[in-house]
Amino acid sequence: MQISCFDERHKQVEEAQAQASENRFMHLRNDHTKQQQLFEGFVAVDSEGTSADHQSAKDSAYAVDVAQPQQELSPPPMYRVLLHNDDFTPMEFVVAVLQSYFAMDQSRAVRIMLDVHRRGVGVCGVFTKEIAETKTMQVTEKAKQHQYPLKCTHEEDKESSSSVSS
Repeated sequence: MQISCFDERHKQVEEAQAQASENRFMHLRNDHTKQQQLFEGFVAVDSEGTSADHQSAKDSAYAVDVAQPQQELSPPPMYRVLLHNDDFTPMEFVVAVLQSYFAMDQSRAVRIMLDVHRRGVGVCGVFTKEIAETKTMQVTEKAKQHQYPLKCTHEEDKESSSSVSS
């Protein structure tokens, strides 16, 4: 007898969950339909509730011209943030900087640190200009705080610029 009560209660819960899910779906679908209708035939409405289509010519500024072609935006130029090798900054400090300012895991930070050590320079990441400038400044300030001569610079990434324009 207890099992059948449990089964019946379980069935009721499942039906209630299904109904709630259906209600959420219908609500979302109705919202989407309303948004789509507003987007397709958007006409501003004044405070009296009349649409701009039916107003005089002087009030036609309320209407939105959806027939204008949209301006095509190009992606912003990207900049590489570079670390330069020196003989004084400890490798552990470079790894810590890469982990904290460039969100790298230990193994990736060590690989880039070794690139910097062996090649004299290493790429920490590619960012928009503002982010590259900020990261460069943060790394330089951190090195100064610890009295290390670690040099961090940024330069425009020619590879991303040429692939964007092609």
